[in-house]
Amino acid sequence: MKKMQNDDLRMNGRAVVLCGGKACCPELVINDDEVSIKDDHGNTVVMSMDQARLINKAIDKLEEER
Repeated sequence: MKKMQNDDLRMNGRAVVLCGGKACCPELVINDDEVSIKDDHGNTVVMSMDQARLINKAIDKLEEER
């Protein structure tokens, strides 16, 4: 998996855009104690900050299982 660099993250108003230079650039926003992630198709996932902080651990676990 490609490690994200600082230039893979940019601000768009209150959103952080997760973009590695390709067309697919999800946006992440914090509202109160929730994190919203919007994909290129207009779909949005909303989760608590605690759940969002588990994403890195979940990715690591999935990579271990491959």
